[in-house]
Amino acid sequence: MKYLTYFGYIETDFELENPTEEIKIKIVDNLSNKIVEFILPATVIEQIGVTEQHILFLDDARTGYIWLYKMNNESLFVLPLGLPSEAGRDIEKNLCLKPPIFLPVKNITIKINQLEANNYNNSSLNKFEFRFSHWDDYQKLGPKPPLSSPPARRLLACTSFGAFLVINYRCVGFSMCSVLRCLYKNESPLFYDKPVENDDQESYNTLIKKDPSSPYSFSKMPFHVRKLTAGNDHLALFNPLGHVYTLGNGTRGELGHGCVEQGQWIEPKIVSDLSDAGIHVTDLASSSWHTIALTDEGDIYGWGWNGFGQLGISPEECSIQPTPHPFDLPDILDEKVESINCIGNNSFVIFSNGKDFCFGEAAKSSKMDSKELEDVASTSETPKQDCEQDEQPEIKRSRQNRLLRVAVAGCSHGQMDIIYERLTNIEKQRNIKFDLLLCCGDFQSIRNHGDLHYFHAPPHHRKLGTFYKYYSGEKVAPILTLFIGGNHESSGYLAELPNGGWVAPNIWYMGYSSVVQFAGLRIAGLSGIFKSNDYNKGHFERPPFQEHGSVISAYHVRSIDVFRLKQLRDSKIDICLSHDWPAGITDFGDCDWLLSRKPYFAQDIQLNRLGNPATMNLLHELKPFHWFAAHLHVRFTAVVNHNKNDEEKKVQTYELKCSINSSNVTNFLALDKPMGNDNRRRFLEYIDIPISEDASLELCYDPIWLAILRTTDHLTKFTDRFISLPLEIPTKNSEEKAKERFDFRPTKEELDSVNTTFCGDFRIPLNFQRTAPPELEPFIGKGKPPYRQPSLYYRNPQSQQFCEKLGIQDLNHQFAQASINFLGIPYFLSGNTPINDEITTKTITESANNKNGKNPEEIDLEEDEFGHDDFIVDVKGSLKKSENEEK
Repeated sequence: MKYLTYFGYIETDFELENPTEEIKIKIVDNLSNKIVEFILPATVIEQIGVTEQHILFLDDARTGYIWLYKMNNESLFVLPLGLPSEAGRDIEKNLCLKPPIFLPVKNITIKINQLEANNYNNSSLNKFEFRFSHWDDYQKLGPKPPLSSPPARRLLACTSFGAFLVINYRCVGFSMCSVLRCLYKNESPLFYDKPVENDDQESYNTLIKKDPSSPYSFSKMPFHVRKLTAGNDHLALFNPLGHVYTLGNGTRGELGHGCVEQGQWIEPKIVSDLSDAGIHVTDLASSSWHTIALTDEGDIYGWGWNGFGQLGISPEECSIQPTPHPFDLPDILDEKVESINCIGNNSFVIFSNGKDFCFGEAAKSSKMDSKELEDVASTSETPKQDCEQDEQPEIKRSRQNRLLRVAVAGCSHGQMDIIYERLTNIEKQRNIKFDLLLCCGDFQSIRNHGDLHYFHAPPHHRKLGTFYKYYSGEKVAPILTLFIGGNHESSGYLAELPNGGWVAPNIWYMGYSSVVQFAGLRIAGLSGIFKSNDYNKGHFERPPFQEHGSVISAYHVRSIDVFRLKQLRDSKIDICLSHDWPAGITDFGDCDWLLSRKPYFAQDIQLNRLGNPATMNLLHELKPFHWFAAHLHVRFTAVVNHNKNDEEKKVQTYELKCSINSSNVTNFLALDKPMGNDNRRRFLEYIDIPISEDASLELCYDPIWLAILRTTDHLTKFTDRFISLPLEIPTKNSEEKAKERFDFRPTKEELDSVNTTFCGDFRIPLNFQRTAPPELEPFIGKGKPPYRQPSLYYRNPQSQQFCEKLGIQDLNHQFAQASINFLGIPYFLSGNTPINDEITTKTITESANNKNGKNPEEIDLEEDEFGHDDFIVDVKGSLKKSENEEK
């Protein structure tokens, strides 16, 4: 029997008719070009589950083993669960009290051979393009192994989060019960390097002390589970009464509870829309972010993500269906639905005549196309309806789209080598290619040791990182990378590019704020974090910075940048990037879980000081489909439903011409930071976004944003004083103020003017030039790096060309004029001048000589509750004035 997977297939020689005492396993890995073979001492393999790095084999009920093959180091482990003949209390003890410890298997030989391309045809693996998640249940394409006894005692399901097991048994009193047990979730399984000597609770307690994350969660249910299915981030099951229960994440409505929600992994919740209506489910299938159910009357209901029409609804009508919705099956088939299946972004309906019909992404590859359906209709013996030919029911088909693979990183902290290496490994493992990388601040584009003088952090955290390799040309970013500024940046370099620009080949900085387009998606970015004292000031920070003044305020958000972004409220934005979180976003996610990880957030959350209050208002106005952030070094998700509190939802909304958000929902995701090889830090994730077939994978300016920059240019002020912005409700005492324009949403004439200026070509030119000398002698080791003179400030040709073409003020030019005594000759004009020969005309006291070295408005790192391995997080100091300022 063959089971198709994302990497190839798994083959077993198991036959129910002729059972043997061992089963031969063959794993054909097309990604690594190798064949793995070994023999399991088992009689029946009930199920096979596949996750990112592991293959799980559920042994028969007599032994109660789960075998786990670890793909990255070709090793085999076993999890003993206890015999099902035990009493109910013993099963509960084995499942609930003992953590799932996978023990090494030493007596099984694993043979590994190289895969010869001529011997195996990989065409079957490309029948369906693997889209949102590689861990979908692709083995369902192959034949299903018979169960040892119906209903199954043990059910195995794998999601992106880990592996789950259900065991049905009879508890005390012979009532039907089941336990849903998480074998592992989020992190890797709990491995132990040697077998447990004494199979008792004390031995397991010793193991728990080694890994406090165990034991994992479990849930006891007062019924048997007939079937367990898994999608990307959720589980679905149904009991003998036909009632469906779900648990997991519901950010795309995949839980079927009528809303988009963060969800939970503690206890399954019933899908009440089905049970309350008396609908009994007989089959269930899940994949990616959707689930479909077959009822006893032959109807099909689906819920969750509908971006490709996989729920039988046109994706133009809705992309998220949070409640069960009946499929509109063609009446002309006149065949009974035999079974259902889900693979990727597709839903398959198998009819009693053996033919199937596909809803979703792979509709064109369905065995039964529209012409065949017409043939079936013409030969059908059912009476014809009294209607014209052109009034026959039309079979809905989704528009075929491409998918854009977008990776999202939290705080980069200069570790670009780690991030790119991680993405490259994912590409090899999953046979995919990323199109875009989005970094949510603290990128640290440090060109050389001289830039470290303008990198605000304690001296022992001022490290070169690995970006200098990409700036010097030693390496080239393998993926187009977009990033915004955070609160630990190379502020001197970024001050050269107020409106954004290339900081290295294939790496684009989005400036103080900006909007760009890529593959038809509109991506907005806002750099920095919030501080009330600097919010209404103009931009004035440039080298040489003041150690405890402008070097800090350089990364604070300004009201003018938020004001400009608000002018986009009529033109939908697909993705928004910010470094700190929108204040109040915790109300839309699992705040209790967040406080369990970061209890010191409690006071700031209660006072609505955790994050930027201006960006929360911006989120409600722009309503982007995705909002990504970082800063607080923890992964957190939330879902903002804009319809929920929308007083004008009955008013016709604007057309969403270039937006993927047709459900009026914003999905918020904050990510952690990289910490070497620590896989527990969830700093990197990826999403797949549908784009049009003819979408260009070139980075482009956004014409609406260009028009906004031009019409608001008079509001650009090079000053450290407060600036006044136009008010929507003008001051009554000023007639001149009443005539001032406050709405800068571009008119048709203003857009036409921008289009004329750029001749309709908004592609961003590849005009990167090195302004500062690259690092020739990097100091990577421990200890204090050698002293280098602070980097000079430079006139950047990218800023000059952009501002001259658009006809707006050039802050880079104004900064250069103000820093004339600290202005250097750009490296690309001065020749290959070694960095050690760089001459400064103004000295700056080395920050390491400053013994005090503390910013009174920020949390001291040594006393910071984030831990010694984290950077300063400017939250508490940013959101309240000091007592001296109040006086």
